[in-house]
Amino acid sequence: MTNNNSRADALIYACLALEAGSIDAVKKIIETGFPFSQYIKDEDKTLSEANQLKIFRRDGFIDRFTGQKVFLPPVLPILSIKLPDVFPNHPNWKRDETHQAHEMFNATIKKIIPNRPADEFNLVTVSSKTKFVVANATLEDLGWKILSLEEIADIRWDGMTNWFVNYVDENRDLLETSLIARWYKAVQNSD
Repeated sequence: MTNNNSRADALIYACLALEAGSIDAVKKIIETGFPFSQYIKDEDKTLSEANQLKIFRRDGFIDRFTGQKVFLPPVLPILSIKLPDVFPNHPNWKRDETHQAHEMFNATIKKIIPNRPADEFNLVTVSSKTKFVVANATLEDLGWKILSLEEIADIRWDGMTNWFVNYVDENRDLLETSLIARWYKAVQNSD
């Protein structure tokens, strides 16, 4: 992990300069030691389920930053539908009303370089938690690297995709849930 002590030091020096009453020095210290980086809105949410599925399958349903297995997005909600008391899931992801597994293991897509196009070369599979942690930071900021497809080859899996299709085939009432219906269609159309 990258050592951010130089940035912490810049903030220490800025505080000391502020205490000394030197606003111009504070400004210079921050602009050179830890400049503001405006948040760049990520367009990942505009990707269709079919396009996300391509990335998930390419990456073997592995978080490319952590090496952790992740699940096809409708899988964990099915557990929540069937077991709401022991595996709750709030529709707006309220943390105090959602089992932590949803954040830890739900597959999503993250851009590698935030302000670049959302093409297959700039997208990787991650967990929702990893996406939250990375947010708008660069890999360099975090001291992280992307695991290569070779590095994750032994842990690749299907994210419970086959289970999902089979379970929905046996429990068609689940297709009344929009998320499940969209993903079911995407998986069916991809085979």
